[in-house]
This record gives sequence, C-alpha cells and structure tokens, in this order.
Amino acid sequence: LFLLLLLPTAACCATPELGTLLTRLQRPAPQHTDFVEIRYSKLLSAPLRAAGSLEFRGLDQLSKLTTTPFQERLAVDGEKVLVARAGERERRFSLSRAPELRGLLSSFGAILAGDRAMLERHFTATVSGDDAHWQLSLAPRESRTARRIRAVQVVGSADRANCFVVREASGSVSFLLVGETAAALPDGAAPRATVEALCQGASTP
Repeated sequence: LFLLLLLPTAACCATPELGTLLTRLQRPAPQHTDFVEIRYSKLLSAPLRAAGSLEFRGLDQLSKLTTTPFQERLAVDGEKVLVARAGERERRFSLSRAPELRGLLSSFGAILAGDRAMLERHFTATVSGDDAHWQLSLAPRESRTARRIRAVQVVGSADRANCFVVREASGSVSFLLVGETAAALPDGAAPRATVEALCQGASTP
C-alpha cells in the first residue's frame, strides 16, 4: 500500500523522455509567436533588448521580424539567409557563416516540427526537470558551431517552450522569450534574475 501511494508522486515528477517531450511541443506550420530577445555580455554597458515576431513555415523555413528598437526581417530558407533592415541594403549569406543563428534556428525548427532525427543530427540532447518544469540542453555536434556556441537550452513548462537560451563560448548569453512568456516580461530594463524566473514558468518577481 505504501508503494502504491508513492507511484502517483513518482510519475508526476519523472523527467520526460526526449521523444515524448518533442511530441508535446510539436506544432503544425505555419506558426506565429511574439518574442522578446535580451542579450547579456561583458562587452555591453547594458543588456540589448529587441522584440518582434517569429514565423515557423516548415522545418527549415523560418523568419524573424524585429520591430523594436529597429525594423529588420531575417528569413531562413534551408541554408540561405536574407536580412533586410530598414534603410539598408539587403544582405544574403549562408547559414553556415552564422553559428549562433544556426544553433538557435536549428533547435527552434526541429522542436516545432517534432523532428528528433534533425535535432540529434545537430545536437547532443539532454532533458532534465519534470513534466511541469523541464529543460532541454543541446550541445552542438558540429565543431564550427561548438567553437562559438557552448549550449542552447530550451526551458519550458508542460507542453510549452518558454524561452531559448544561447550560451556562447565567449560568456555572452542571449534569452529568446516567446509567446506568453515574452508578454509577461515588464517593459524597460530587465534584471537577469527576472528573465530566468520567467523562463522557468514563474510569475514576475
């Protein structure tokens, strides 16, 4: 009887298996979501904050529209990247030239597509936490990316990803808060502790 009483508690606190987690997070294309991105770096006098929307149009088709503090559209189609910023000439380049961008978009696209094979082709994946509050840690497999990106961490609650954290080898960290988590972030300067708490699914401190 004692063991039976323990079973519901153990089940509720179990770490989700990678395939199960990806199935929960999978979303049909197209998908739109708002984002707030904050970058912390020892080279910056203050964190950089940008906001806009993300569009997922398929496994390797993503676009990022920044509306604040500048206007820019970044579109990825396979390995091709287009950057169009107001008042400047369009730039086109290969995704292989931007390890930080590849790390973020590869994880974002694979998770929304529920594509475990693609995710594990680019990363070594480790899941921690439980169903209510989990973290998916992704270590880049490609040496060129690994030289720039130490890890991409996806932090979420239940069947929702709250934010994507890109930890660079230089020590800089970028938080990409999405959906309801982005909307919950207060305007203005955001202490890192506040951002991290929101990523974990907590209320604004």
